[in-house]
Amino acid sequence: MNNQLGPKYIIPPPFDMEASFSDASNKSPIIIVLSPGADPMAELQKIANLKDKRISSISLGQGQGEIAKAKIREAQEAQQWVVLQNCHLCPSFLPTLDALIEEIEY
Repeated sequence: MNNQLGPKYIIPPPFDMEASFSDASNKSPIIIVLSPGADPMAELQKIANLKDKRISSISLGQGQGEIAKAKIREAQEAQQWVVLQNCHLCPSFLPTLDALIEEIEY
């Protein structure tokens, strides 16, 4: 009897960005945690174009929290997308992001 797990159990399936967005709306955010070096912006832009959505991106860092907050609120109203990049550089913004998500009326 072979006690080793096969690839089916140890290799994760590829992430299907388009399938994830089929569940999204202006009231249901999608949070994607990336591994170092990954950059999904080209794929996000492709999906945005297919769905006729505008996408804006902001790289978080010092002083960007209020700008990100404003962009998130604007995007909700206009049913557009916002990509927050480099969240690890601005951990102080994460409680604000959490509060913004909690304010969303489903």
